[in-house]
Parts: sequence; C-alpha cells; structure tokens
Amino acid sequence: MSAVDSLTLVLLIPLSEFVVRPLLARRGVSFSTTSKIGAGMVLASCSLLSAGILGTVMDRTVDLKTYVTSFWQVPQYVLMALSEMLTMISGYELAYTQAPVSMQGLVMGLFMFAQGLGAFLSLLAVGFAAYIDVICRDDSCYQEDGTQKKTQMDLYFYSLAAFQIFGFLLYRLIIRSYHRWHRTGYGAL
Repeated sequence: MSAVDSLTLVLLIPLSEFVVRPLLARRGVSFSTTSKIGAGMVLASCSLLSAGILGTVMDRTVDLKTYVTSFWQVPQYVLMALSEMLTMISGYELAYTQAPVSMQGLVMGLFMFAQGLGAFLSLLAVGFAAYIDVICRDDSCYQEDGTQKKTQMDLYFYSLAAFQIFGFLLYRLIIRSYHRWHRTGYGAL
C-alpha cells in the first residue's frame, strides 16, 4: 500500500505546481507557507482518524472483516500523501525563503528534528497499542474458536491522531508568535 502513497505524490506534486497553483493564482488566491504546513498537519490527522475509524468498524463488525480488502486503506494513504506534499515541500520552502543563508542549515535541522520527534512519538504510540494488546490477552478479547476479537489497532491510530493534533496546536502557537515577531520588524528568522 505504500505504493499508493508514492504514486499519489508523483501524480499530485506536478498537478499542484502546474495546474492548481496557477489556477488559484489567477483567481487571486494564495496560501502562505505556514498555512500549507498547518493544512498538511490537519490532513495527516484526518488520515490517522480515518484509519482508526476503519479499525473500529472492523473490530465491531465481524461479518465486515470477510469483505474488507486492502483498497479500504487507499483514502488514508491518499490523505497522508497530500499531507506529506503540503508539509515537506512547504517546510523546505520556509527554510530557504525565510532563513538567512547562514541559518538555513539550522532551520532545516530543526525541521528534521521535528520529524524525528514525531517518529519517536509514533513509536511510543506503537508501544501503547502493544501494551493494550498484552492487557487484552484474557478471554474477553478472544472468540470461542480462539481468534482475536479486537486488534486494538484503532487505539494505535487514535493515539497517533491525538499526537498529531497536539503537534498541530503547538505549531499554531509557535507560528502565531513567529508572525507577531515578523511583523514587529525584526525581519526573517
């Protein structure tokens, strides 16, 4: 399924740059780099929430499990690819347009650090989901034939979405102070 993510990126980046952006520019609509990053974070949250909802629906509807294919995950991967497109490209743009040449490496390092911190927090979420799965080893989580009733993956995706939403709120606070600082005349980063 990761091919869906890559294929979506390969198709949407040129479409965005050569069709959507010029069309919006002709209509006088433009988005700041920081708002594109925020929109990407919101799309990532939506992707994770939809994955959690799919997991919850599958856990609660036993008959549905026989009809679920991997194509049910395509919306999550498309949303995540849109999120990556908005956040990564805009993050690079922000680093190279707002930071002085002498600080571009530092800004990119901070950007990559934030990505690493997000990966670390997602590992904590995996640990949380695994812990819940261990707690669920009693008979209440298994059917009479020994198969597991619940996968607990919905909790994993919900916790990732919670981390993402927290990160978005923190980002908004930081960006608000950045814009206030930028307006006072101190210049770029």
